[in-house]
Amino acid sequence: MKTLIVTGGIATGKSTAIRLLMEKGGPRLRLFDCDAEAGRLLDGGRLKDFLLHKPEAVEVVCTGRDAPAFLTDAADYITEMRCVRHPYQKGITARKGIEF
Repeated sequence: MKTLIVTGGIATGKSTAIRLLMEKGGPRLRLFDCDAEAGRLLDGGRLKDFLLHKPEAVEVVCTGRDAPAFLTDAADYITEMRCVRHPYQKGITARKGIEF
């Protein structure tokens, strides 16, 4: 059995890819949708509970944007990224093997 972890930017087709892969791969394929799992953790309060009660020696790294206040309050690191230059600015769209 193969395991495939699916992650990516907003509106990049992750849900569609997962559905198509499940149709093709069936029971021989396990898929892990990172965005869906993150949503379950946030909605159920499990992530907040974990962060409030994690061992002091444990450091947690979360990626993404628009984090809820409890997450930024608990963060040891916060990084803000900005685009300085990107091929898209020259009209070059996403290329297989580079951006996806």
